[in-house]
Amino acid sequence: MDGEILRMETLSRRLEFDKHGQIVFRFGDNWSLSVINRGYGASEGLFEIAPMVGGDIEFVEGVSTEFDNVRGYLTEEQVFEYVDKMEKITDHAAVLSDSNLPYW
Repeated sequence: MDGEILRMETLSRRLEFDKHGQIVFRFGDNWSLSVINRGYGASEGLFEIAPMVGGDIEFVEGVSTEFDNVRGYLTEEQVFEYVDKMEKITDHAAVLSDSNLPYW
């Protein structure tokens, strides 16, 4: 129960970007999901995500699009749906990272 409470505090379900316009969610030691507010859909107030393994953008079934490893034009709610999917795929709870990944 305590772990669930901590997780809810960590993931407030609100996107708060750093000065570079990026948020990074980590899943275990090697997986991450980068979210940017300056990518596909930014002019419409939407977000772009990129699943990453070891700092490299990777195709992830169910997260990436069939044409690109990144996925854009997402609402905040949709971003968190993909955070949830990454948790299931990696079998690790999402943790906000204080480090930036390479901005693509």
